Formats: sequence, C-alpha cells, structure tokens
Amino acid sequence: MFQMGRVSEHLLDFHNYLARGPEAFHNYVTATVQRVLLTGANGFLGTHILSQLLASNFSVRAIVRSQSKADQVRSDHPAASRQDLEFGIVPDITAPGAFDAVVKADPPIDLVIYTASPFFYEAVSDNLKDFLIQAKQGTEEI
Repeated sequence: MFQMGRVSEHLLDFHNYLARGPEAFHNYVTATVQRVLLTGANGFLGTHILSQLLASNFSVRAIVRSQSKADQVRSDHPAASRQDLEFGIVPDITAPGAFDAVVKADPPIDLVIYTASPFFYEAVSDNLKDFLIQAKQGTEEI
C-alpha cells in the first residue's frame, strides 16, 4: 500500500540532500530507494530515465497508456527481469483516481518520477487545453 508518510519523509530528505549537492543526493538515493514508479516510461525523457534506473539496479514500475506500449518498452529492455521491470497501465492520466491502482505495491514504491504528458502527432488547435491543462491534471492525479 502506498504510504503518504513515507513519501513526505522522502521529500524532506530529498530536499535536504539536494541542498548538499549532487553527490550527496546521489548517495542518499542509491542508499534509500529500491523501488521506483516512473510515469511516461515510453516517452522521450522516460525512456532515458528508465535505462538509467535499470542500469543502476533499481526495481521499476513503468507506467504507460496501453499494453502495446508496455510490450514495446519490454522489448527495448530484454535483459530486465519481470521483478526489475513491471508495468502499470493508465490510459487517461487526467481521469480521477487514474493512478490509484498503480501506486499500490508490495514492496512499496519508494520514489515517483513523473514524466507523463499528453502528446499528439496531429496538429492541435489549443495548446493550453490540449497540452498544459492535461499535463497539470495528470500531475495532480499522481
């Protein structure tokens, strides 16, 4: 079960270690974080972050919008075991409670890295409505 107390505790620690510099922060994260939830795992940033997390031996729950995207990410990381890389499907990041099921985990999630954002290949008429508002709503849902 996702525990908000642990999240608040980590956020305070993250802030304190960030203030001490990149090396202190890196040492803190590698010593305390075992399991990471990564949203947007198939996106431009997410793919690079996922590769780094797996190379650093973190267990990752990768969040994508469909099973086909999960299958593609899995094929990009054939050496990752099912324990090191598992998936959660969130078709609509703006839906109320969109992330409720995927944040529940045993062992629990230690860190959330949120990179999900709407992206459209076709032209959009309203950047505010089509991108920014949806990105904000998705961030608030996590």
